[in-house]
Amino acid sequence: MGFSIEQILLVGSLLLAVGIFSSKASEKFGIPVQLFFLMIGMLAGSEGPGRIHFEDYALSQTIGTISLVLILFSGGLDSDWKTISPHKWRAFSLSSLGVFITAGIMGAATHFFLGLDWPTSFLLGSIVSSTDASSVFAVFKSRDLELKRGLKQVLEFESGINDPTAYFLVTAFMTILAYPDLKLANFIPAFFWNMSIGVLLGWGIARIFLSLIKRVTLGHEGLYPALVLALLFFTYALTHQFKGNGFLAVYLLGLTLGNRRFGHKRVMLAFYDGVAWLMQVIMFLMLGLLVYPSRLFDVAPQGLVLAFILLLIARPVAVFISLLGAKINRKDKLFVSWVGLRGAVPIVFACFLPLQNIGHADLIFNLVFFIVIISVLFQGTSLEAVSRWCEVKESKKLIPKWSNAFQEKFREALATFRVPLGAWVVGKSVIEASLPKGTLLLYLRRGDKFLTPGGTSVFEAGDEVLVLTGEKSDLDVIQERLESENVPSV
Repeated sequence: MGFSIEQILLVGSLLLAVGIFSSKASEKFGIPVQLFFLMIGMLAGSEGPGRIHFEDYALSQTIGTISLVLILFSGGLDSDWKTISPHKWRAFSLSSLGVFITAGIMGAATHFFLGLDWPTSFLLGSIVSSTDASSVFAVFKSRDLELKRGLKQVLEFESGINDPTAYFLVTAFMTILAYPDLKLANFIPAFFWNMSIGVLLGWGIARIFLSLIKRVTLGHEGLYPALVLALLFFTYALTHQFKGNGFLAVYLLGLTLGNRRFGHKRVMLAFYDGVAWLMQVIMFLMLGLLVYPSRLFDVAPQGLVLAFILLLIARPVAVFISLLGAKINRKDKLFVSWVGLRGAVPIVFACFLPLQNIGHADLIFNLVFFIVIISVLFQGTSLEAVSRWCEVKESKKLIPKWSNAFQEKFREALATFRVPLGAWVVGKSVIEASLPKGTLLLYLRRGDKFLTPGGTSVFEAGDEVLVLTGEKSDLDVIQERLESENVPSV
C-alpha cells in the first residue's frame, strides 16, 4: 500500500521532531544520540508499533550519501587547521594504515568464525574499518568533551578523512567479487589516483571559490549558504566524474573554507551546523526504519563475536601499529583505540551490497547494523569514564566557564580581524574608521605587544584586532572597514 505525500510529510515530521527532542534525553542519561535515532526508526519500522514498511536500499543509499557529504563538509568547516596541523600525520596514519589493518583483521575473523569466502569476508571487514565522522563529531559536541595533547583533533581529523579509504576498499572488494580474476594489487594505482584527485579538487575548488566570492555581492544574506550548497554538490559530483574520492574532496572543501575569512561566513557556519544535525537525524531514523529487529536477533551470536573483536582487538592493534613512531603514551593510544566509534557510514556502505547482487548481502547488512549498535552503545556511553581512566580529559577548571547566554553571545559576536598591507584604514584612527555603533575593540595585537585601543589609536598594517560587536550582522561591516583597500561607503 502506497503513501500520499501528505502522509509521508506528516509521519516524517513527527519522527524528525521526536528524534530532535530525544537528543536532550540522550545528553541527560549519557546515551549517544545516534542510538536514540536508530531506536526511534526501528520502533516506527515494519516490526515496531509504527508498522512502516521500508526496504528501499537504493533510496537509503542516496539519502545516506547526501547526508554523509553534508556531515563531512560541516565537520571540515568546524575544524581549526591550526590545532589540527601539529597532529596531522597521526591522523593520516590512522586513516590509511589503520583502516587497512582493521579491514584485514576483521576480514580474517569473519572468514574464521562465519566460514565466508575470503573476498566476502574482507568486504565485511572493509565496511566496518573506518570510524564514523557523524558519530565522533556528535559525541564530542554533545558532551562538550575536551582532551589533552591534541587527541580530540586527531580523532576528529581521522574520522573526517578515513571514510574515503574504507569506501575505496569496499568498492574494490565488490569489484573482485564480480570479477574474481582481479587481485587487490590491481587497484593500487587507482587508490592513489582516487585520493589525489579528491585532494586536488577539494582544495582547488575551495581556493577558486574564495577568490571569486570577494568579487561577488549577492542580494540577500541567505543566498550565500545556498551558493555554497551548490558548490558542495558540484565538488562531490565533479570529483566522482574524474574517478576521485568525493567524500575526501568535500571534507577538504569544508576544511579550506572554514579556515579562511570571507564575507557572510558566520551565517554559513550556523546554517551548516544545523544542516549537519538535521541530516544525522534523518540518516539514523531512515536506517532504523530499514532494519528488521528480528533479523538482528538471528545474527546476534556472530555479531557479538565480531563486534568485540573489532572493539578489543582490531581497532587497538590498528592504533598501536599506526602510531608506532608517534610520541604518544600508552594510555593515549588506549583512549584513541576506544574512540573508534562506528556509525551510519558502515550501514550506508552495506546498502550498496543488495543493489550489486552481492552474495550474503542480507547477512552482511544485519551483521554490520548489529556491530554499529554495539559500538555506539559500549563506546559512546563510556567515553567520559574512559577519558578519566586514561587521564586524557582536560580539567574543567582550565576551560573558562560561561553561562549559555554568554557563550551564545561570544560565539556570534566576538571575532578577530587583521589589517592587511594597503588597507585604507592604515594610518587612520579608530574614530576615523567609523565602525558600527556598539563596536568594542577589546585588544590590538601589534607584533608581540597587546594594546588596549582607544578612539585616537591609529591602525598599522599587520595589526590584529579583537572585536566585540553589538550585533553579529555588524561583523561583515567591520571586516570590510578594516580589511578593504578602498574606502568603504559609510
